[in-house]
Amino acid sequence: MHFARIASLVGFAFAISACSSSSSGPAAPVIDSFDMPDTATVGTFNGQAAYDLKGTISFHDDSEDVTSFLIHIDGSPDQPTGVPATKSETNLAVELGIGSNAPKGPLNYTLTLYGASGKASLPTQKTVTLQ
Repeated sequence: MHFARIASLVGFAFAISACSSSSSGPAAPVIDSFDMPDTATVGTFNGQAAYDLKGTISFHDDSEDVTSFLIHIDGSPDQPTGVPATKSETNLAVELGIGSNAPKGPLNYTLTLYGASGKASLPTQKTVTLQ
């Protein structure tokens, strides 16, 4: 099983980014599922107090390898995260750390996958309630 760990506690949240999308060329990656918890409490992430969200991503791309993804969290800067280059993955384990000083309540975040050419998937939005 592959594992992608998303680790930064700068500000109150963390986001992941990748290259920009292109309008021609290969087909875009497809997010088959993005399973994350609906609620979170403060625990530890990388040895620091944080909301620690653990979940999975499943995806495929019929034309090229998926090489990176972005989980954009509202109010947070974007930073790149690579994944093992592959055309498909089932239940890729992901762990998302959100700083413990994030305001309690609902927090929106969006997953976008990127193929090797930079072609972007349609984004999938989730909401977690920080308790």
